[in-house]
Amino acid sequence: MLDKPIFGMNNTNSGYACIPNADYLGSDILVIRYQAPWVIGSQTTPNYCNSQPTSDKCPDGEPKPPSDCNRLYLRSSLTATGEALGRLFKGKDACNLSNDMDLDASTPPEPSERVAELISHAYYIGPSGSTCRGSVVPSLFRESLNDNGIPAAEEIATGVERFEVQYGVDNDGDKSVDDYVDADSVTDWGEVIAIRYWLLTRAECPETGYTNETTYNMPGVAGAFNDGYRRQLYSTTVMLRNR
Repeated sequence: MLDKPIFGMNNTNSGYACIPNADYLGSDILVIRYQAPWVIGSQTTPNYCNSQPTSDKCPDGEPKPPSDCNRLYLRSSLTATGEALGRLFKGKDACNLSNDMDLDASTPPEPSERVAELISHAYYIGPSGSTCRGSVVPSLFRESLNDNGIPAAEEIATGVERFEVQYGVDNDGDKSVDDYVDADSVTDWGEVIAIRYWLLTRAECPETGYTNETTYNMPGVAGAFNDGYRRQLYSTTVMLRNR
């Protein structure tokens, strides 16, 4: 899904296999994907691969890049033309000729290449692993690509109960937001130029003698909770750069 650097799901993970059902507590999912700002290499493929010593090889004998054998990388170029618009590969395959962007070696010069890690994060609400009086304590999680190129969960903040997102779409191309909508109302993710999100935090345990009758103004939450948890709502809007 690299064609969608910004992507989301509205109160469901149905069809999104990166987050198992057991790890998901039913809020929005926000996914961002991009090429890391730190450059792993800018060498042309043949010169880079021919210079690798035997000690810098992966377990299967393939030349090793300046990082991990199984991590996912993007090779891109602003000067490549035709089909040579980019490559996605594991580190151990950096020197595979199919990942060389110079499709016509007889026509110099080779394109100027940039190699960097593929960064992909998915934010969602999941169970923290702890409970209070029999109730699961929720947390904000982030699913990220690990050294083996597969999603791995990271707990960011305990006590985050809801994560709701709306997307600012520019329907007429004038670089300003025309409307903020839920993920299932986005028809073209390329039109998303801003994100508005809400985080609803709560105490880990209910408070005896206290009833929370506050109505929190955020998408996906209707009315008051009428329970013993104290809560705090946070919200902000972020304009997306480099779209």
